[in-house]
Amino acid sequence: MKGDAITCSMQANRAESDAQSRRCGPREERFFLRGSLVECAPDDSEEIYGNVLQHLQSFGADWNAAVEWKHCEAARAADPLQLRFHAAFSTIPVPPLSKIPVPSIPRSHIVSPFCMFFLRASIPPAYLPPQNYEWSILYSSVTSGMSTSRFESCVFGYKSRTLALIRTARGLFAVGADQEWRHSMSPFGGPDAFCVRLAPAPIVRHAGAASLFCNLKLRASKMGISWKGGDLDFDKDLSQVLEMEVWACGGSKHLEEHAKLKVWQKNQTERLKKVPLPGNWDDNADKTILEMAGFQVMSVLERAQQRPEAGGAQRVEITRAPIIERIEDDMGMR
Repeated sequence: MKGDAITCSMQANRAESDAQSRRCGPREERFFLRGSLVECAPDDSEEIYGNVLQHLQSFGADWNAAVEWKHCEAARAADPLQLRFHAAFSTIPVPPLSKIPVPSIPRSHIVSPFCMFFLRASIPPAYLPPQNYEWSILYSSVTSGMSTSRFESCVFGYKSRTLALIRTARGLFAVGADQEWRHSMSPFGGPDAFCVRLAPAPIVRHAGAASLFCNLKLRASKMGISWKGGDLDFDKDLSQVLEMEVWACGGSKHLEEHAKLKVWQKNQTERLKKVPLPGNWDDNADKTILEMAGFQVMSVLERAQQRPEAGGAQRVEITRAPIIERIEDDMGMR
């Protein structure tokens, strides 16, 4: 009798254990996420973490649903855990667990490490950095200020994929652009372009070509930045944007080319600051127009002090007015 009772008790415990293994309650889901994070476990009160957890639960209440969510929404969420697991159970000599490398998490100025981890785990593989290279920040409103011209100066011309984090009154968005940012009268973007609303809940994901619209200059078309069919939509002066950050997701080659382009643009600006013009401009109507535009034309006395060039011609120079220099500072051209 005693043996039968023990057998029945073991069977009951096994049945309960099997039932628990088929359920994926909040504690197991938190383990699933925390185990993947390794070194950037989130605070349970964090909004993005709560939204991701709610998104996971929407797939179902068992481990199979959690696996399906991982495959569909965050394919690389368990990569750090997998590295540690293999190291712990491998028969091949490996370094201590604390020495096992895990994918680094870029440090954002406007979102948490967990949010960056989730994005790295869920975005298309094309945005993952090449080997021995990490994402580099192109523009941050926290360090550079919220400015349309600064955004354009820092981001336009980078000819590879970018990840933009945009916080507006409508929520927090992550926008992946697989084509360079530009002024356009029609939506652009390739098959890897996407827009994810991370907050408020629920998480909403959009993807598709020709969906990203950006026009901050062309008056013949609608102006602003938006995603076709999504909640992301704000005007050209960025007045509705609270915080914004753009990351370069290409390799070092694209970053170097972008840096060279900015140096060339700056040199061109410096070269054009002083424009040599022949003739007498004292009574010229163009002089008045240039001065109205912010340019300062040298006076007769200033020209007289210039050394005559070959042939006796005087050299007249136009210099930028202080207001023009301040505009250039704001645009990042100086």
